[in-house]
Amino acid sequence: MNIQNFYVEGLIDLMNDNSKFDEWKMIVEQLKLNGQKEFFNDNNIQIPSVNIDRKLDEAFNLLYPIQNNIIKYNVSLIPLEILRIIKLCNDGKYFNSIEIWADDKKLNFVLVGHIGYWYESQFYIDSNSKLRDMKYSSMEDVINAEANHFDFYSEKKYLLVKWGNENLNLDELRDKAVIKYMQDEKAYLQSEIKIHQSNLDNVEERAIQRFK
Repeated sequence: MNIQNFYVEGLIDLMNDNSKFDEWKMIVEQLKLNGQKEFFNDNNIQIPSVNIDRKLDEAFNLLYPIQNNIIKYNVSLIPLEILRIIKLCNDGKYFNSIEIWADDKKLNFVLVGHIGYWYESQFYIDSNSKLRDMKYSSMEDVINAEANHFDFYSEKKYLLVKWGNENLNLDELRDKAVIKYMQDEKAYLQSEIKIHQSNLDNVEERAIQRFK
């Protein structure tokens, strides 16, 4: 199994040891290393991971169509190494939602952290109208608020870890998405051509049946 991390592994010790983090932060403050301050906020270490921009998001949605929140994830066994990262993210409250995305063969996976909010959907008859326009930071919070049909809105997505059979970097994944899109689109258009060609061949017959 290939595992590719998209965060700075050197931060793991800081995340697990408060005394080391306090020492690191103190030295950063003393040396006035303002650039390093970007790695922590509200006395919490940040995980420098890859921001999933719009194009990468489209590529991942094509390559990893099976997407589940970790709470309900049952597609495959989550490796111990991945569970450790999930625990670190949960303990640090870095994300409002964490998902595992899988390819259609369930052989390759990515761990995605979301910044956003949970809310009660108002599209159902039994939706809790008291929660209209309310935003919650976690699934637990929205459930405790007695939501009946809660959902999540993602404002930012971050790639944390990729694992599975393939060992492709992000550029190679983009190339793979291009090829898959071309194959899928070509197959779809060819099927549409066959349908329209059949309709074209039978247009006279259909016209006679309709009007005579």
